[in-house]
Amino acid sequence: MRPLTAADLPPGTLVQHWKGGLYRIEALAVREADGQADVVYRPLADPARRAWTRPLESFVETVSALDGDARPRFVPVPLPDDRALRAATATAGIDADLVDATLARYAEPQRHYHASWHVHDVFARAAALGLSLTRAQVLALLFHDAVYVAGAEAGSNEALSALLLRQAAHGRADLPVDEVEHACAMIRDTAGHRPGSADSAVVIALDLATLGDPPVRFDTWTELVWLEYRHLFAGEADPRRAFIERRVRVLGALLQATRGQSAHDAAFEAAFAANLERLARRSPR
Repeated sequence: MRPLTAADLPPGTLVQHWKGGLYRIEALAVREADGQADVVYRPLADPARRAWTRPLESFVETVSALDGDARPRFVPVPLPDDRALRAATATAGIDADLVDATLARYAEPQRHYHASWHVHDVFARAAALGLSLTRAQVLALLFHDAVYVAGAEAGSNEALSALLLRQAAHGRADLPVDEVEHACAMIRDTAGHRPGSADSAVVIALDLATLGDPPVRFDTWTELVWLEYRHLFAGEADPRRAFIERRVRVLGALLQATRGQSAHDAAFEAAFAANLERLARRSPR
């Protein structure tokens, strides 16, 4: 793996430390005293969101791990931008003001996984696959996590997200009622990941696609989910262990429930199963 450079670390980049932990690059700065480059970054796990600095050369260097392997101190985890989302919503004739208002929901500070990058991601994956999304599917993907409260009663986030869509579309001639209701049904389907239609199967597959990502990226998504849910495990003797054990149970049930769904291919299922096996090994017995 080639050494990182400043070009690999634009503001907004998510990076994973070789020992664990996620950080967001805020800026690249130049020290007035000596002209050397510094990286300004924030640990996502810090509730105070304090900014840290590190010289660029130490930020991008490789380190020797306990197993003797040399690896980068930080590994960037690229996140998609909003280009695919903007293109899909524009093609579907969805007003940019409605899109912006909905995206603001995903920017809420308590969100880490179910955040702006995730809604960008589902559209980026659809574009990469060459999918031609219907307007109802675009609406479903845009709104599917518009309301998200970690630990809420099963199905309530999806039901409220669908209700938010219905409210946002009320009285708009450019959003036909039948398409909005179809989109709402797809949003509700994401609660149990059981598609009620072929359109819904595509929406669910895009929503779950990160579970079949390569290990480094899957581990990043796990950390982001942990940051969203950690407050629910604060009373446990070992909060991190309790979270991982619950995550393994939830994903294990999800893997079984989605096996053979038409929109999930064999490669996704194999990668998902391998990621789950790795995660289970991180959960002490």
